[in-house]
Amino acid sequence: MKKEKDSRRLKQSEVGSSRKPARIRAMRLLLILLPVCAVLVALLAARCFSPQGTPPPQPPAVSRNPPKASPRAKKTAANADAAFSTRALAQALEEDAFAVIERLMTDFPRSPAPVALMGTIHAKLGNVEEAVRWWNRCLEMQPRHATAYYEIAGISLNKGEYEEALDLLRKALKINPRMPGIHHRMALAWMGLGNMREALAPLENEIKIAPRQKHVHGLLGEIYLQLGEFAKARKHFETAIRIPPDNPQTYYGLATTLTRLGQKEKAEEYMEKFRVLKARNRAAAAALKRNRDDVASMRQLVLLTYKDAGSVYHRQGQVNEALNCWQKAADLYPKETGCRVMMASVYAQNRRYPESLRMYEQLVAIDPWNPVYHMRVGALNAQMNRIADALAAVQRAIDLEPDDVTYRKLYQEIRSMK
Repeated sequence: MKKEKDSRRLKQSEVGSSRKPARIRAMRLLLILLPVCAVLVALLAARCFSPQGTPPPQPPAVSRNPPKASPRAKKTAANADAAFSTRALAQALEEDAFAVIERLMTDFPRSPAPVALMGTIHAKLGNVEEAVRWWNRCLEMQPRHATAYYEIAGISLNKGEYEEALDLLRKALKINPRMPGIHHRMALAWMGLGNMREALAPLENEIKIAPRQKHVHGLLGEIYLQLGEFAKARKHFETAIRIPPDNPQTYYGLATTLTRLGQKEKAEEYMEKFRVLKARNRAAAAALKRNRDDVASMRQLVLLTYKDAGSVYHRQGQVNEALNCWQKAADLYPKETGCRVMMASVYAQNRRYPESLRMYEQLVAIDPWNPVYHMRVGALNAQMNRIADALAAVQRAIDLEPDDVTYRKLYQEIRSMK
């Protein structure tokens, strides 16, 4: 019944669409985006529900006329109450995450996806053996489950079992050659074995899959620096520092490379930047350590659970439930991008363009340096015949990535709509 209602809504939106030539040209613009959206959604997916975690226990009622306490006793009691409340909230969030997964298992008992997610949650909680048990169970259900191989390989890497990690990653690679992160982990395994030269090809492949990975460019810079290929090291370090956020180690690597190239004045400039960032990060880390509690990590855990649960439900064709799950994740973390990308993609695929635009505008606010977000804001504005806004957004994408011909082509397409 739900699928029939979704179908009727989709048909109504199609019947009500404009037939003007400018609108047709706008539809052509969206063809640039929809294949990308489809890939994003195919990697994710699903439906959502609203499980409720156990609320934090309330402190016991107190007498209206309690005996007076000393200032020291009051401070001790306040600290104890705060610690109790924090532990209770962290426990409630953890229970919420497990409730989501258990609901998934009930809804889709034959699907390996909730089983794999259970392994991921246990790994995040530090239950490594339990995580591996769930991932192996996932492989029993679906022997070609690339993520399970990938995750077990990560455990092997952390244990220093590099040969085993490589074997597992090769199995994952045969199943999904374009899985993000898989080539990076292969490179780490080769580096663990002391073979820097062998680590280069996987990292180059990782960049082909996702070019804007700061840590991969930085790692390539480090390897080329160790191999004495300073021009290549400089290229990757300079690419890395153009991608936010700033990483002190990248500036240190670039300064070292420039020193080897004989550019000592420029090297000192980047070394000073390294010192400033290092000091800033040290202060931030100290503040984080003073204020850290389990609640932040548990919130991250629930965020991951809702995101992945949404993906499972979407793959089962329950689009509205998937959107609900991803919205819960977005509400939990206002600066999270992955769930918003998924929602924007699904909205665009279902011709819900204003809602897709709203998601991409949020993404631009979160990460204004990503040209893809600006491009999609431009294309969606063009789809709704907001030509001035569309041109401004695509121009921003061109400013951020001048060498990308896709943005220039889109800009000309939109101009022709005037």
